Amino acid sequence: GLLGSRDELDGRGYNYQRCDHGGGGEDLNGIYGLGNATLNTPWTKLLYGKRLFTNVINRAVEIAGDSLTQRLMHILSNKESQLPDPLLEETLLTHNYMENHVEEFSALCVESPSIGTRTHTVILINAKGEV
Repeated sequence: GLLGSRDELDGRGYNYQRCDHGGGGEDLNGIYGLGNATLNTPWTKLLYGKRLFTNVINRAVEIAGDSLTQRLMHILSNKESQLPDPLLEETLLTHNYMENHVEEFSALCVESPSIGTRTHTVILINAKGEV
């Protein structure tokens, strides 16, 4: 998934290859989340991740760069189940995933023998636009 905060995007929006209705050109100001669905799909894990991310970002000016990166990576690697989540359960069943995978897929970071979170990336950009 992707969590982020930006004041401006260049108008290209986002594109997700597995969605029949990807985005493009939407106003993405603020904090948004992206999992294995369309932008801001209201899965419990996505809402939880946005809440954690918002708490860290609201204190970002008080946190040194390396510590900020570590806190954000900690969020992205969170393996706590966020059940119950009827929408996630419905989504997994609709896409022919087995019902016994719902709990592992309900975490921000998915670890499963067959599928899971592949990578985490945090890019920090300061007020001057410097990476």
